[in-house]
Amino acid sequence: EYFFFVYKDLDLVSMSMSPVFQEMTELMKNRVGGDIFGTNDDIAYSDYSKPKMVMISGHDTSTAASMMFMRKIFKLNHTFIAPVFTTNTMFEVYKNSTKPESYYDYIVKYYFNDQLLGTFNFAEFVDTISKELWTKEEIEDYCHLGKYKEREEQRKLKIATFVLGSL
Repeated sequence: EYFFFVYKDLDLVSMSMSPVFQEMTELMKNRVGGDIFGTNDDIAYSDYSKPKMVMISGHDTSTAASMMFMRKIFKLNHTFIAPVFTTNTMFEVYKNSTKPESYYDYIVKYYFNDQLLGTFNFAEFVDTISKELWTKEEIEDYCHLGKYKEREEQRKLKIATFVLGSL
């Protein structure tokens, strides 16, 4: 579990999953919004911003990070299972009403290897995730990506530490 981002505060989980979950929730909101408020073109799934299905390929550490992110923010108590080759995580969005009028009329089901780990109200799901996402600026600051020239000395020390540690 330590290898798969399990630290006390789980900041690495939130940081590493922020771009993925930002993209995922935006696509979900666009799809649901198209169903509720859209035109026939929106409902026909003809636009990339409103797809019926999205697949994101990742490594086992990405899958582990997504599991830990979900466990952290939704306080899930499922046993952590280290992902292996051909592992999958699924999020399915369902209408919870015959005539949906808002995000509250949808639910999200969360699966790991076809095992249901949680069911959430869509509006609350998006809101909870949005509160945990890191901004691009926060990620750049954490990873020392910004102010490249100003951080040159820090980088040299880290590179030397990694090289010596590897030897």
